[in-house]
Amino acid sequence: MPAFRRAYAGFPPDICDDIYVTEVYQETHRRIFNTCNRVEVTATPGQAIVVDRHLLHGVAPWAADAQEKMRMMVYFRPLIGPAAWL
Repeated sequence: MPAFRRAYAGFPPDICDDIYVTEVYQETHRRIFNTCNRVEVTATPGQAIVVDRHLLHGVAPWAADAQEKMRMMVYFRPLIGPAAWL
């Protein structure tokens, strides 16, 4: 059973927002980033990248010559309950 399903198992959906899953998230995140191949995706200024909601993603350190004013990351998560997107 996947880690988050285990963490939420046995709890009614209406209290899922109150369940502390930071440790589960961090451990799962570490394990996946340590075992999966990294794929770099770059964007030019003004370009948007849309990723699947199940995709694990991260932001690599900015290059030393990158212009700070061009850096912007925005993440949107659906307003549906966790059970619908886990």
